[in-house]
Formats: sequence, C-alpha cells, structure tokens
Amino acid sequence: MTETIRATRPEPPPHVSAEIEVAHTPLPKWAIGEFFGTFLLVFFGCGSICAAVATGAQIGIFQVAIVWGIGIATAIYLTGSLTSAHLNPAVTIASAAWSRFPVRLVVPCILVQMLGAFAAAALLFSIFSDAIAAYEAKHGITRGAQGSEATAMVFGEYFPNPGGKALTEAARDLAPRIFSSFASWRSVPFTTNGTGWLTVYIIAPIVGGLLGGGIYRVFFRPGYRL
Repeated sequence: MTETIRATRPEPPPHVSAEIEVAHTPLPKWAIGEFFGTFLLVFFGCGSICAAVATGAQIGIFQVAIVWGIGIATAIYLTGSLTSAHLNPAVTIASAAWSRFPVRLVVPCILVQMLGAFAAAALLFSIFSDAIAAYEAKHGITRGAQGSEATAMVFGEYFPNPGGKALTEAARDLAPRIFSSFASWRSVPFTTNGTGWLTVYIIAPIVGGLLGGGIYRVFFRPGYRL
C-alpha cells in the first residue's frame, strides 16, 4: 500500500510568525530586493564583459557566461528573502499575467530593476573607464563614432559580442545601454544593428516569458496537483 507524500511547511519557532517578516524599512522590501538583485546581476555579468573586452581577463564565451551564472545565483541567494527575485521585466510581466503578482506593482518593479542595472553600469564605468579608454586608443576607436560599438558592447548586447550568448533580458540590457548612451557613445547603442536592441533584447524576452508562463500554466501546473 502506497501512501501519497505531501510536502508540508514546517512549523515556525514560537517567537516567529508563520508569515516571515523582515525589519521595517523606509522602502518596500520587494524594491530593495529587486534593486540590489538586478544590481548584482549586472555588476557581475557586465563586469565580466568589461574585463574580457578591456583587459582580456576572460577568454571565450564560457568564462564570461560562468560569471553571469555566479552573478545570477548570488543575486537570488542574497535577495530571495526580500523578493521573488524576478530581476527581469519579462519575469515580472509573466508573473502578473499568469500568477498572483499584483498588476499595480509591475511598472514600479520594472523601474526599480532598471535603476539597479543603471547604477551597476555607472559603477562599472567608474572602475573600467581608464581600461576602456586605453583599449579605444590602442585600436583607434572614437567613442560615439561608427565602430565604437566594440567598446559600447561592454554595457549593451550587439551581434556578435561576449555578452550576447550569456544572458538576454530587458533590464540587464536596456538600462546599461541607456547609460552607455549618456557616457559618450551617444546614438551608437541604439543605431547599431537597427532595431535589434528593441526586438531581440526587450520584446522577445517579454513574449517568451508570457508564452513560457502560459505553457506552464496550461500543461505543467495541473500535473503538480494531486
């Protein structure tokens, strides 16, 4: 005779509420989690690309991608208790469409993710600005001119570049891309490869997230119900 085993939530200690709460803060805990989670994701990931392009510290897709993976794991581990660790507008939108994430928080959550990614890009630029400038001088690159996507790609994704095969999502790409536009690359981040920055790196992940969430909801979720 087999007995169905159900996962149960352990009882909390007497002095801890079943709905675990963190200390009260001036900002909502989801905002703190999404900001610092996305910050860490971009800091690790784009930092690896900065190091690969400007200093040659990483060689090949694997070495860049593994740092992205470490960044994602670190971000989720450190912020998971504060937020669901979306770290990605596509996940936020899909969660609102197919799960119980409040629709009223979609835009604020995406804005916080963008701010975290933008802040990480700004910090990376302050760290690697000299190395990037030296690389441009060595290769005769004029920042903001045609061909300067060779260095702008440390912030935004282009075809081809070391970051393009590591991670594709709107906050990770758009916020650092906007920063690079302010940091003297001007229109290059939004004109190179036409509208690819919009269709490939923003629209496609959002559509994919919605499709993935729908497939899970219709085909897979019923299978987990006993």
